[in-house]
Amino acid sequence: MHVKVRVLAIPQAGMGAWAFHGWQEKLPKSVEMLPVELPGRNSRMLEDKGQSMAELVGDLVTAVMPALESKPFVVLGHSLGAWMAFEVCNEIERRRGPKPLCLIVSGCRAPQLHEPLEHDADRVMPCLHDLPKGSGPGSFWEHFDRRYGKNPDLASDGVKDYVEPLLRSDFKILETYAPTRGAAEKFPFPVLGCGARGDNRFTPEQLTAWSVYTDTFAERWFDTAATMPKWSTPHRYLVDSPDAFVAFLGPKCEDLFKNKPKPPPIRPGAYAVANKKGALVRAECDLASAQVGDLLPVGTRVTVEEAVHVPNAKPRARISAPVAGWLSCHVIAQLLG
Repeated sequence: MHVKVRVLAIPQAGMGAWAFHGWQEKLPKSVEMLPVELPGRNSRMLEDKGQSMAELVGDLVTAVMPALESKPFVVLGHSLGAWMAFEVCNEIERRRGPKPLCLIVSGCRAPQLHEPLEHDADRVMPCLHDLPKGSGPGSFWEHFDRRYGKNPDLASDGVKDYVEPLLRSDFKILETYAPTRGAAEKFPFPVLGCGARGDNRFTPEQLTAWSVYTDTFAERWFDTAATMPKWSTPHRYLVDSPDAFVAFLGPKCEDLFKNKPKPPPIRPGAYAVANKKGALVRAECDLASAQVGDLLPVGTRVTVEEAVHVPNAKPRARISAPVAGWLSCHVIAQLLG
């Protein structure tokens, strides 16, 4: 079976693509994981860490856009990754890219509740990125361990010294983040909020608050207490006990693909090309034109003179600009005013 849906998966603070290790083998063959490796960690350790959400998101969208244009996709993010996934959807929209089938956010309060001093569920110490070094009272590691559990993999001072700069960098992005989309601006696709019961990094009401960004919102909660390591916390369920979520994700993606919205019919007017795949000029154009047999770039404005709708096939449109010819209508995303 060929791939039908891709899942762009963005991990929580301090983690990399390894956070989704083993998921692909447990998913249907129709679902393909695209785990994100952000700069400054793991296989990209020698690269500079991102200094802002805007920088990370812009670079990420540039890198993954070809993969997202070629298959239907879902954007998934956990904790800090949820806010990053939200901003990835915003950036794709700004670039007039393809719409995701769904935004899946996990373990994170809604973006309009970004202000940590007011909304972070940790009322003892809402901000960690600028706390003193060391493990003593009031230090970064005292509050990190209190919040996320005392991870045995981080027991040695050497390991802590190694990962602390990355954690501080990610926490600074988390704690200084402000959304680029207003709460009244709805996405034209569903948003699914997920969480583990007992996760104290957000409240149920803060997860439900994601509903302001869509007309199609749902929640899914997972009971993972019995399968988590004793030292861990429910906030780490996607890393330490992901099986229930992965078992849910595969059928969910297949259902989203099966019920994906049909594009509106193409009618005469001005459009923008949204997807390179299949945007081929077929006839009635200058053979010396660079467009012959080539792909119209995303964002190209085309003037549709007429469209031909064929049963069980993609419609085709006759265009008069930027060159004269025919192209596959599924690549035309937006009617321009």
